[in-house]
Amino acid sequence: MDTNDTSDRNAEILFTPRRTIRKNHNGELGMDETFYMNNDFSGSAKSDILHCLACGVSRWGGDWCIEKEYRDYISFNLFLEGAVFIQTQDGTRKVNAGDLLIARRKSLLMRTPSGGMAKKYCLLLSNTLIQSTICDFIAPDDPGVLAVNDPAAVAKAMEAVIEYVKNGSSRRQLNLLIFDFLQEVREQQQQRNFLPPLLEKALGILRQSEFKISRFELAQACNISPRTLTRLFDHYLHTPPGQYIIRCRMEKAARMLTIGNEPVKTVAGECGFSSPMFFAREFRKYYHCPPSKYRKQK
Repeated sequence: MDTNDTSDRNAEILFTPRRTIRKNHNGELGMDETFYMNNDFSGSAKSDILHCLACGVSRWGGDWCIEKEYRDYISFNLFLEGAVFIQTQDGTRKVNAGDLLIARRKSLLMRTPSGGMAKKYCLLLSNTLIQSTICDFIAPDDPGVLAVNDPAAVAKAMEAVIEYVKNGSSRRQLNLLIFDFLQEVREQQQQRNFLPPLLEKALGILRQSEFKISRFELAQACNISPRTLTRLFDHYLHTPPGQYIIRCRMEKAARMLTIGNEPVKTVAGECGFSSPMFFAREFRKYYHCPPSKYRKQK
């Protein structure tokens, strides 16, 4: 890794807060939102693999109607409270609290019902090739409405992005947080409709612990025996829980090594390994090279 590359990854990105308040046609509060806008709109910035244009919180009152046309960015909207109706040329559908709305190409009209309200987190990513491809995989329909398994986990991932940009942010850490958000949504979509509730609970505990938990502690947290936990993982995920945990730690470590420049010892600790030597040995099994060499290759 050369010095210029490291400097670029750690360069600070400044976001400017912008609050917008609008009234509806009855003179009542229609919209109150606070967004953090990326100051860097240059072409080189938008060529990044991951690039955040803006993020924030939006609250809508009753009878609020807004039309959006998405071209340069992809809009992720996690509805925390209330509900809205979205209308496209293909028809009208309802989006409820706990749903994630992803819009990126088509014109879209959104409205709250009379006497209703809505609150949502919003994340706007540049409509780059890689980010558009990720969205096509997560939600083939446009707009896509995903009834995610664990809205609280998705909300936590979006909150992490919003809170981080409030006081300036490094490109490296911001990219990690955006990746974590996209990964959270992808994993929940993969799990939906085919995993039993007990296994979904176990995976939720794993994510909340950032995979810093043993299979015995996980079984105890789920109030089941380690043998039952192993049977669940083997049957549905085709891998024992211990190997699943290590694989997730390895994937996180690879992301940190690729995007950041923390010492290998720090990466090992962040990924749940108390021994850097054990971490290096396990990492070599997965990526066929030591962590330091993997970083230089990327």
